[in-house]
Amino acid sequence: METSEKIFAPSKYIKDFLELRNWTQADLAMVLGWLPIDVSNLILRKKKLTPEVAKRLAAVFENTTADFWTEVEAKFVLSQSTDIDEKFLKRSELFKRFPVIALMKRGWINKTDDIEELTNEVLTFFKIKSIDDTPKLPHAARKSTHYASTTMEQFAWMLRAYTLAPAVMAKAFSTTALDKALEQIKLLSTDVEEIRHMPKILAEAGVRLIVIEPVPNSKIDGVTFWLDKSSPVIVLSLRFDRVDSFWHTLLHELAHVRNRDGQDFPVIDEDMFGDNLEEKPEKERVADYFASHFFIPEGKLDHFISRVHPLYSDTKIQGFAARWQVHAGIVVGQLHHKHRLTGKGIPFSHQRKFLEGIRETITGSALTDGYGHRPLI
Repeated sequence: METSEKIFAPSKYIKDFLELRNWTQADLAMVLGWLPIDVSNLILRKKKLTPEVAKRLAAVFENTTADFWTEVEAKFVLSQSTDIDEKFLKRSELFKRFPVIALMKRGWINKTDDIEELTNEVLTFFKIKSIDDTPKLPHAARKSTHYASTTMEQFAWMLRAYTLAPAVMAKAFSTTALDKALEQIKLLSTDVEEIRHMPKILAEAGVRLIVIEPVPNSKIDGVTFWLDKSSPVIVLSLRFDRVDSFWHTLLHELAHVRNRDGQDFPVIDEDMFGDNLEEKPEKERVADYFASHFFIPEGKLDHFISRVHPLYSDTKIQGFAARWQVHAGIVVGQLHHKHRLTGKGIPFSHQRKFLEGIRETITGSALTDGYGHRPLI
């Protein structure tokens, strides 16, 4: 069994060394060039054991160093400090487990300096009884294995989405209505201004579209969940303000809706445009395939690459985009992805002028929390 190390004040060691030499405090004062009162104050801890004092003691008492004396002093001071305040420990644990600062900044919980009130705010937001509990999402399977892999930042973002979703009016969902909406969407991809029609078109098909600025470190691009069997919800974070990212994420989520994914637990699509190209679950591969080939039929982009690689001029890219009636940024985004996968296509730093921003357009028509918008819900 381990025993804790006994910690003594520097005065204990000074007295021991004086006894070994049969010295008095006055003798030590004479050697140090001090007044006797200075040695007395050092032993009584009325005089600080500074680095300069440590050097003098090391010079007087052989087999000791200045580091020895400063370490003895530091350990003793630390041992005498009182226990950390219980309220501070509670606050520290709360902030460590939950994204409290982000929640306050977004106005999702009330700001307060009282730790008990703040804890209640957090528990209420996450719909839990204790900070050790795992949040449960409305309408999701209570025993889903996905809970373990969901971060608190992601829970916070999704819980906000669940709060906002009922405020969006939409018809009852049907696959037939969604297919009709998808045909409309195909005609709107050449101009980013047309993106403003997405919330209305999707609502007619029974799909609620919401935009929520991401919580820091959540890495979420999009989520699909269902309020009930006829009420799917798509939430976009718009982490990347680019036309290619918007369309790929939206179409990816629409594929999940069409396949009725996410009815037991939300489908969380995170870091879709990062460097993680590992094997994905089947439903994610299906959704990716749908999003990648919705505007540009399978094989057509590969044929374009085989013809022009590596000479991707603006004119050739714009010509290919016009052939398939899509925004040039969608083509560039897919060429960037091809380059990451195969080395063909174009590097990520090339032709970025075509990656037009869409955030301002879509947040002007979709129910949005963040990016300058704060719904009173």
